[in-house]
Amino acid sequence: EFDFSAFYEKNKDEVTDIDKFREIKLANNCYCCVGEGSYGSEGFVAYLDENKNLVWVLYSEESNPFINVSEYIPDIIIVESSSNIRLKININNPMDLELVV
Repeated sequence: EFDFSAFYEKNKDEVTDIDKFREIKLANNCYCCVGEGSYGSEGFVAYLDENKNLVWVLYSEESNPFINVSEYIPDIIIVESSSNIRLKININNPMDLELVV
């Protein structure tokens, strides 16, 4: 079992602050938000349930901040970073993502 408090005490430099830029409500009544981390190159995409509890997060150290999110079709979102990286992500399986060109 993962103990965040124990991890944090030993790895304070491995934890970053985040700023949320945008949040949308999806057709399934859940939410997706995007934003940035502590450094200019970091960005994140987070999927939240209908009560806004975290389900999963994609965190990138080199994408630049994610600044936009839209629902492409049910269960598929498209996110865009400030460096024009666009990803299509299946919210039910975030490992199923692809670069949009």
